[in-house]
Amino acid sequence: MIGFSAIKSSAAAAEYYSSTEQAAEYYADQGRVPSRWLGAGSALQGLRGEVGREALLKQLDGIIHDANGERRLGIQRGGEWQHRAGWDLTVSAPKSVSLEILVHDRKDVDAAHAKAVQAVMAYLERNAAQARAGGQYVKTGNLTAAAFDHVASRAGDPQKHTHLIISNVTLDEKGIARSVSNEKLLEYRRAADAVYHNTLSHELQRLGYGVRHDKDGRVEIADYTPDQLRDFSTRSKEIEAALAARGQTRATSSAESRQVAALATRADKNAPETRAAHAERWTAQAQALGIQPAVRSAHIDSVAAGWDAAAIASESVKQAAAHLGEREAVFRQQDLHREAARFAAGRVEWREIESALADAEISGTLIRGADDRLTTRAALESERETAQRLDAGRGDHAAVLTKRQFAHALERFEGSRGFTLSSEQRQAAQMILCGSDRFQGVQGLAGTGKTTLLAFVREAAESAGWKVIGHSNGSEQAATMQRESGIQTTTTAAHILAERQVAQERINRGERVPAVVRELRIMDEASQSGQRQYLDAIRSTEVAGARTVFLGDKHQHQSVESGRAFERSQQHMPTAQLGKASIRRQRTDHAKAAVSTILAGGHAEAIRKLPAVEIRAAQSALPADATRDDKRAAARADNSAVIQKLAADYAALSPDARAKTLVLTSTNADRQSLNSAIREQLQSRGELGAGVEISVLRKADLTAQEARRAESYTVGQVVEVGADYKRDQLARGSRWTVADVNGNTLTLVDAEGRTRSINPEQIKLQAYDREARAIAPGDRLRWTENHRAERADHPLEPGLKVRNGASAIVERVTADRIHLRTAIGERIQLDAHSAQKLEHAYALTSHSAQGLTVDRVLVHHNVESGAHSARESYVNVTRARDDVTIYTQDLDKAARQSGVQLDKTAAHDIAPDLDVTGSPDPTPADHVAHDHDQGGPEYEYGM
Repeated sequence: MIGFSAIKSSAAAAEYYSSTEQAAEYYADQGRVPSRWLGAGSALQGLRGEVGREALLKQLDGIIHDANGERRLGIQRGGEWQHRAGWDLTVSAPKSVSLEILVHDRKDVDAAHAKAVQAVMAYLERNAAQARAGGQYVKTGNLTAAAFDHVASRAGDPQKHTHLIISNVTLDEKGIARSVSNEKLLEYRRAADAVYHNTLSHELQRLGYGVRHDKDGRVEIADYTPDQLRDFSTRSKEIEAALAARGQTRATSSAESRQVAALATRADKNAPETRAAHAERWTAQAQALGIQPAVRSAHIDSVAAGWDAAAIASESVKQAAAHLGEREAVFRQQDLHREAARFAAGRVEWREIESALADAEISGTLIRGADDRLTTRAALESERETAQRLDAGRGDHAAVLTKRQFAHALERFEGSRGFTLSSEQRQAAQMILCGSDRFQGVQGLAGTGKTTLLAFVREAAESAGWKVIGHSNGSEQAATMQRESGIQTTTTAAHILAERQVAQERINRGERVPAVVRELRIMDEASQSGQRQYLDAIRSTEVAGARTVFLGDKHQHQSVESGRAFERSQQHMPTAQLGKASIRRQRTDHAKAAVSTILAGGHAEAIRKLPAVEIRAAQSALPADATRDDKRAAARADNSAVIQKLAADYAALSPDARAKTLVLTSTNADRQSLNSAIREQLQSRGELGAGVEISVLRKADLTAQEARRAESYTVGQVVEVGADYKRDQLARGSRWTVADVNGNTLTLVDAEGRTRSINPEQIKLQAYDREARAIAPGDRLRWTENHRAERADHPLEPGLKVRNGASAIVERVTADRIHLRTAIGERIQLDAHSAQKLEHAYALTSHSAQGLTVDRVLVHHNVESGAHSARESYVNVTRARDDVTIYTQDLDKAARQSGVQLDKTAAHDIAPDLDVTGSPDPTPADHVAHDHDQGGPEYEYGM
C-alpha cells in the first residue's frame, strides 16, 4: 500500500521531520538522494530536473509563482501565517524488485519502478487533483511533487522506495494557484497502488521476468521464493513477531492489528540513504543466503508482445465489475479502477484499461451516475425485470379461500389455539389467502408474530387442498420456521437449485406446466436475499405455476450479496404490514421503550437509556496533547478491558440464564476475543474440563471472480471441491491443501500425499483458512456450514445432517473423538484429527443472530471496530424479550454510531429513469411451456 502522511507545516513535518530546513537537507543535500520534480503542476510552475533546496522550501511554505505573479497561499491568523505544507506519499517497490535493483544492480528494473511511480503520479493527477472554488470542488488535473528515491528500510534492509512530496498547491484552468483539497488523494490511494503494481508488473514482464501476484494484485518476481524474501526482510520479521505475541499471524490479523504492530516495532531511521553505504553488506548477505539474480526469459517477452491488449483490458474491466457487483449494485470509480488493475495482472498498460473503461461506458455496459458512482446494465436489467414480473403478478393467480371460508378458518384456528391474531395479522392472512396475486409481501417488524401468522396460513391453505412449502436464508432459520409454523422448509439456495432440476426434467419430458398450480410458497427472511437470488425465486415461482409470499423486515440486516430486492419490491406487489401495534416479543418496560424509540429513529437516545457498562480508564489517563494514534491505542486497551468485564458478567450467570442470553458484537475478530475470554472465565470456575486443540476451517471470503484466479489462494489454505471431476480425479467434497501457486495453476495435496495440478477457472472450489481452537467438555459450539456428522450410537449408519448455525454441547473429549449433544438431544461424534467447520458459540455477530429470540442480550460495542449502523442496533435490541445491556469503551460515541445508515445500494439509486436496452437473458418464464404457450428449447435462470 502506498504510504500516506501529512507534512503538518513547513517547520514541523510529520514523523521523522522536525523542521522544513532539516527535511530539505535530508532530502536534497547536494544530490545525495536522487530527486526530480514530477507532475503537471511542476511543469506549470517551471520546476524541472533535480529538486533544489530553496525551491522545495518555497513549495512547502506555499510560496508560488502563478498567473498573478509570486504570492503565498494560506491565511493570516493570530499574527501567524497558516498554510498546510503538503503530503508524503511513499511508493515502495516489492522486495524482489528491490533486490534486483539494489543487490544485483539491474538498472532497467530501476527504470521500471520509476515508470510505475510516474504512472501513479499521472493517475492521481487525472482523478484526485482538485481544489475548492466558490464552495464547490473543482478538478484541476495537476499536482506538484518532489520525488526522492531512497534505498533502505528502517531496519537497514534493501528497500527501494520513492517519496512523492506533494505540495499543497494546484493551478486552476486560468493558471491561478489554489490549495489542494486532499480528500481524493486518500480516496484514490489504494487504486493508485494497484496502478503502480500493474504498471510495474507489465514492465517486468516486458523485460522477460516471470512474475506472480498475490490476492491483492501486488507483484513479485517469480524467481524469488517467499522464504528468500522473508530472509531479507528484518522489518517483516519484526512485525510478524509482534503479531505472534498477540496470538496472530499476517493471515489472521486485521489491517488495524498489522498497523499497530508496524508502529510498535518501528525504529528511528538513522541509516544513510546511499547505496554505497549498504552495498557490501547486502551483497554478502545475498551470497550467504544463496540469492541469485532472477533469470529472464525471451519466451516470456515474446508472449507479452503477442498479447491482445484490448481484449485483455476489456475482460479485466468485465471481471472487476462482476467482482464488485456481486456485493454491491453500485460502486465507486476508484474501486473499479483498483480491481481492473488487479485482474489485468500486468498484461496490459494502465492506458489500455482506461480505454476499456471508457468503451464500457460508451456501450452502456457500465453506467455512471451524476455522483460518479457506477453500476452495470445487467444490474439495472435485473432490478427492472424484478419489478416488471412482480407488477405482472397482480391478479395473475387464484385465491386460496373465499372471504367466507377465511372467516370460518380463522375461527377454527383461534379456537384451537386459545388466542386471537392481531388486527394486522388478520389483514395479512386475508391478503395471502383471499388474494389472487402471484406475488405478495409481508413487511413485519421484529417480534410481530410472523411465524404464528404462517401457522394459520398453512392450516387454512392445506385444508383447502393447497400445498404449502417454505424456504429461508439460512439452515437454522429454515429449521426454526419449520418447527414453529409446521411448513416444510429448506434453504432458499437449496430450493432454487431443486427447482432448476425439476424444471429441466419437465423440459426433457416435454411436459406442459399449468399457469395456476395450487401451491403456496413462503420465502422467509426475504430481506437477507440478494437481488440475484430474489429474482431467481420469482422466476422459479412462475415456472412452477405457483404463488410466493415474501416475508421479511426491511429494517433488519440485508444480504451480503448485492441489492435490496425485498425493500424495493414492496412498491410492486401487494404488501401487508405487521407494525409496532403487533409487537409481542418484549416483556419489560425498558425493552419496549428501547424498541419503540429506535423505530421512531431515536437510535442514540435508545442506546443512552439502556443499562450500560463503560470502561475508559486508558482513555481518561491520556494527556491533553495525546495524538490520534495515542487515542486509538487507549481505546483498544479499554476495549480489551470491556471484553474481560463482559466475559466475567456472562460467566457469573447461572447455566440456565446463560442458555437464555445472547452475547452480540459487530466483527469476527471481537467475536473470537469474546469467546476466548468467556472460555477463560468458565475454565477458572471449573465449568470446562480438560480438552484438546483441533483445527477449524474458516471460509475464505472470495467472490466468484476471485475463486477462479489462482492468485486468490495462499499456500496452506484448505480447498474443498464443489463437484465431481472425473478427468482430474477430484471428488465432490474432497479436501486438499494448497501446496503451490504458479500462474493460474494450483498444486494441491491431500491427506494421503497425492497431488493434483488444477486451473481454478475449470474446477469449482471453496477455500478455507485453517485455525486452531481449544475444545473441552462443557463447551458450547455452533456449526458454520451444513455437513454430515457421525452418529455416536450408530457409527455405521449414514451421518446425521447438522445445520449451519445449529449448536451443540461438548460432552466428552478423547484423544481421537469429540462427543457432542445437539440442541435437540441427538448425540454425535467428530474426528479430533480432522478439521471441523465449527466455532465456539458464546458470542455471535449481529448478522448471525438475526432470527433469534432470547430473554437477555449483552451487546459489545467496540467504537474502534466494525461498521456499526442503525440496522445493527435494531437487530441487537430486538433479540431480547426482557433485558439489553451495552458494553463499550465510549458510550457517547457508541450512541452516535448506533444510528448510522449503512444500506445496500440498488442500481436504480444512480440511474432511476434510464431506459435499458438490449436483449435480456433467457428466463424460466420464457423457456418453460405452460398450458397456454408454446414453451421453449431449454431452461436457464442466469442473469
